[in-house]
Amino acid sequence: MKPIALLLPLALTAALVTPAPAQANLLTNGSFDAGTFTGGSFGFPLAQQLFPGSTTMPGWTVVGAEIAWFQSGQAGIPSQNGSYALDLTGFCDLGLACGAQNVFGAVTQTLPTVAGATYRLNFYAGTYAFNASTPSIVATAGSTSQSWALPGAGAPTSGSWQLLGLDFVATGAATAITFGGSGNRNNGALPYLGLDNVSVTLVSLPIPEPGTWALMLAGLAATAAVARRRSA
Repeated sequence: MKPIALLLPLALTAALVTPAPAQANLLTNGSFDAGTFTGGSFGFPLAQQLFPGSTTMPGWTVVGAEIAWFQSGQAGIPSQNGSYALDLTGFCDLGLACGAQNVFGAVTQTLPTVAGATYRLNFYAGTYAFNASTPSIVATAGSTSQSWALPGAGAPTSGSWQLLGLDFVATGAATAITFGGSGNRNNGALPYLGLDNVSVTLVSLPIPEPGTWALMLAGLAATAAVARRRSA
């Protein structure tokens, strides 16, 4: 059996270089399939309008402006995963007097995080062949934000879902994940900005501060001393 004193450097090295194990999705209801879906908004049986403040979809809160929660097949658009997805342009640019126009809706969820840990945010953004707008989807994780321009009508990827993502480092015990939009909504001209299959996974834990290492070394040294006394 190797002496504990010889194992200490090995233990410290492993702690420094070993990444965190693969984790399950830390978000609740990442595919928007949970919740009571009624549909029927403005005569669309497969779409439901949700206003700011709505928590109809467990885990998520609607902010900014109204959105459309739709069932796979609405306007010929399949969901990327599961039975439902979101359109962050909502209904109000279809000539309907239902609220603010030319303003994208958004959804947000706050999840517990470890300060200094690195996480990966993945999601699918959608467009389709009749999309007359040229929006960008905006993802924000704490203080990290990024936007991606999506192709409009006639683009080679029209009608598809695109996998997008970003890495972020948590700055506290909780991090807000928010999705919205920016750019042209083409009022009255079939705008669309899809969102589905959102996930957050842990990539790596932070390396402890020098003071923490000192405490760990002191504890390991004490354990080694006890082991030596028992051996003697």
